[in-house]
Amino acid sequence: MNWIRNADEALGAKIDAAVGPYWRTINLLAIGLCGLLVVLVAMAVLNPARAEGIDKARAGATLVPVGELAKVAPGSWSGVYLSAGVGYQIADTNLDLNANAPTYQFAGSLLEIDGLSGRGWTYDGRIGVDFHVPNTVFVVGILGGYKGGETEFSVNTDLGNFGNALNATMRQTWYAGGRVGIASGKSLYYVGYAWTQGEMDISIPLAPTACSSVKGLNCSQDIDGRMLLAGMETQIAPQWTLGMEYTLTQYDTASILSLAGGQDSLRLDADTDVHAFMARLSFRPLAK
Repeated sequence: MNWIRNADEALGAKIDAAVGPYWRTINLLAIGLCGLLVVLVAMAVLNPARAEGIDKARAGATLVPVGELAKVAPGSWSGVYLSAGVGYQIADTNLDLNANAPTYQFAGSLLEIDGLSGRGWTYDGRIGVDFHVPNTVFVVGILGGYKGGETEFSVNTDLGNFGNALNATMRQTWYAGGRVGIASGKSLYYVGYAWTQGEMDISIPLAPTACSSVKGLNCSQDIDGRMLLAGMETQIAPQWTLGMEYTLTQYDTASILSLAGGQDSLRLDADTDVHAFMARLSFRPLAK
């Protein structure tokens, strides 16, 4: 299976080269997309009749009063659904080595490493329940699932054969939250928020036994986080929808190293964000 690994590494290198200089711009665009969808949801809630009327006018239909909308366009998005997704994710990790050493009259950051990039394939399974608010185009729902796949990053030095100082792997696991969206014809546009948890594993090639022998070195830990999601799905069959989704997962600070000697302390922290782009296929057993 080496050819798969080589192809993945080659693709990852191309993605890093392409998006690296524009990473901050990508973050801003992602936040802007979420904000735009929130505005669209607010517009639909404040004036649902107009939003529904525009869709009908484009289809050549006669506009109807708000009270009749439920009869013309019932809440077909209501019900339970099962969803599976597959895609690609890119992680961005910042490391910060801090010291608080009154003995040496020093307190602050000793070392900061920003923009450590990791990448990898991702997949997940999800179950959710949506409710299409009667007489509106507004859809609300709850969701939960398990996300698989992992991203890796390394810290290297210019020490020849001893250059690989630290390797880390981030795995996303479960998540649970909700979403709100706008139904337009056979499509649903949505944003959401979820609580999530990931697993970070550390290895130190220079000292393979350090994880078990160094007190204060945490080489495996669960990290809580928050996940923002934005996407759309379109009905392709009476009970099936196909869609695209973007997620931004921001994890709490992970404490990799925490050493204390008297009144002096040394701490190594990691902050990780994960961007994922995924295609989703969903099954709605109660849809007609």
